[in-house]
Amino acid sequence: MNTDKPNNITSLLYNTFSPRNLRANINNLSYLPRWIIVAIDVMVLVFSFCLTYLLFEGTAIGYLITSHNFFFVAGLIIANVFFFWLFRTYSGIIRHSSYIDAIKLLFSQMSVLVFFLFINLIFELYTGHKAFLNTALFINLVLSFCGLFLYRVVVKQTFEMYFSEKATTKLIRTVIYGTDANAISVANALKFESPSRFKIVGFVDKNNQNASKRMLDLPILILRKKLPALMRSVAAEGVIIADKSLSKDEQLIIVDQCLEFNYRVYTVPLISDWENQKEISQKVKNIQIEDLLERKPIVLDSRSISKQLKDKTILITGAAGSIGSEIVRQVLNFNPKNVIVLDHAETPLHNLCLETQAMNVSTKIVAVIADVRSKKALDKVFKNYNPHVVFHAAAYKHVPLMEENPSQAIQTNIKGTKNLADLACKYHVKKFVMVSTDKA
Repeated sequence: MNTDKPNNITSLLYNTFSPRNLRANINNLSYLPRWIIVAIDVMVLVFSFCLTYLLFEGTAIGYLITSHNFFFVAGLIIANVFFFWLFRTYSGIIRHSSYIDAIKLLFSQMSVLVFFLFINLIFELYTGHKAFLNTALFINLVLSFCGLFLYRVVVKQTFEMYFSEKATTKLIRTVIYGTDANAISVANALKFESPSRFKIVGFVDKNNQNASKRMLDLPILILRKKLPALMRSVAAEGVIIADKSLSKDEQLIIVDQCLEFNYRVYTVPLISDWENQKEISQKVKNIQIEDLLERKPIVLDSRSISKQLKDKTILITGAAGSIGSEIVRQVLNFNPKNVIVLDHAETPLHNLCLETQAMNVSTKIVAVIADVRSKKALDKVFKNYNPHVVFHAAAYKHVPLMEENPSQAIQTNIKGTKNLADLACKYHVKKFVMVSTDKA
């Protein structure tokens, strides 16, 4: 006897109806055909009519006064379907229902009420009595509206809470900085984003004018202290800057405060296309330093730079400093023949040499211990290596400290620069680049 068959069936059923696969199968379903939505709506109408009928029969007040019960019920359903078609209540996707769908349903039910009140008036004029109780009809249509809208809300919430991918991924708890229309659009876009990245926990109001109020069923947080303290109180991990009234200085303060406490900072451009919410959500990105500039970032012409540096001999003074060492790293990307790194600080220059050796580049790197104040030492470097390009980054850079020691600043920043400039002319250097002595 084959004992594996029951196990195979059990495994198949488990795989089919497991929470993960069930969620995936539901998400992969196409949207329901319109006729199914209309059929569900008709079932809700029939249920509402039966409930109203039983309610009034229990009070000994008849809902239907006329004997033509079948024609009334059929006419009620047909009229509802007609106004469903007129207001296109079935055209919306149920899992994405919004207040627009509620308005459509309200208008359709109000139209049915007005239509049947008119029919009842005509019937009374011809027969001397009404066909049905107006109060019962009103209650019937109220129940119909509630039922029609309620099942849409239930379907929408079911998809959002259970079948959405939010249930399987860890979302970043985030606050939105701003309470204007731009912030609301961003929140709505992120709500429908798939796959979801953020869990919005509130809006931050910098003007402190909306305490105890809510937007999109989310709290409006009042900024009484620094932003990180507020984020900590709601267990937020990041902030999306959506307030376009912020100046660059205000944005910079927010970025500095958040980065100090390892909070993530995101930015989003001004919303111009309010319809394409998917596109809006894709534009939410980590904030870049370029976003804080009050100008467009400078784009370097890599091809032109490569022509000037490739297979050339490059001299970089102050190479062990913060700016000089970065110049060394960038220059090595363009494959020069030789790079002479010159500095009078032994240990930082040694560390730079170890770093460049680890980069495994073909460029020959020569470390020179020398002081730019010594023209004799510099002349020897120029005579031995005959550089094509000079990057002059050797300088005292802390202005307040140099104002207290002006003689040293003059010897290095002025005399040292003159020494290099004179030698660059003497040895016919093709390009001389001087870095500002104030880190401007």
